[in-house]
Amino acid sequence: FISGLILLFEKSIEEGDLVELENGVYGFIVNTGARYTLIETFDSKEIMIPNEEFITKNVINWTYSNKQGRIDVKVGVSYKCDIEKARELILEAAKEHILCTKDPEPHCYLREYGASSVNFLLYFWVDDVTLGRYEVKSDVMRAIWRKFKEHDIEIPYPQMDVHLKEVAGSDKR
Repeated sequence: FISGLILLFEKSIEEGDLVELENGVYGFIVNTGARYTLIETFDSKEIMIPNEEFITKNVINWTYSNKQGRIDVKVGVSYKCDIEKARELILEAAKEHILCTKDPEPHCYLREYGASSVNFLLYFWVDDVTLGRYEVKSDVMRAIWRKFKEHDIEIPYPQMDVHLKEVAGSDKR
């Protein structure tokens, strides 16, 4: 009961907020009562969370002060490709999406030289995370795929070369 009062007075969560709880529950606050808070998940489950959870556990409120959110996309390219062109196309794919914000603008970083690929990390932001992140991410990833195909930039798959050595005294049958 006390936790419910704290939530009501503090206003750290309110109806309509998009929250993510430490236990993996992710959805919109539908109602805050004295005993529990009702969250509706993206698969339409209604979960009653004791208010104490919001006071004693980590809670991400995606919409606390603003609705803007960042989306991360990892992209690996072949060692044979022009990495500057690949980076340019990755950024272009994000900038062209209608829901990608102009401020902050997308950023693309060369993160590592992996076992099978040169790996980039794309950051871009959307103005309203409540409209969803998966669809925008999917759109941008498909755009990267198309752009890479058009410019012959290969997204490699993990592979391993095995070299067999001849052992002295072995049977060569």
